[in-house]
Amino acid sequence: MDEQTKTCVTCKYFCRHYTRRGKRMFIPLAIGHCGNPRLREKKVDTLACQRYVEVVEEGDGMIERRGVVWERPR
Repeated sequence: MDEQTKTCVTCKYFCRHYTRRGKRMFIPLAIGHCGNPRLREKKVDTLACQRYVEVVEEGDGMIERRGVVWERPR
C-alpha cells in the first residue's frame, strides 16, 4: 500500500465507533480511536502514524483487527 492511502481506517489498531439504530442495526461513524496506545481519538481519514500496521484480509472477505476476526463492511 502506498503512503498516500495509509490512513487510520486501514490500520490494524483502529477501532471504529458505531451508533445504534433499533435493536440490531449499527451505523459506522467517521471517528474511532487507536488501540496502540489506547484512547487517542482519530478520524477515518487521518494519515497513518509510525505505529501503522496494515489490516490482514483473509481470502473469504474476513479481516483481523486486534485479535478479533470481522466481516469486511460492504
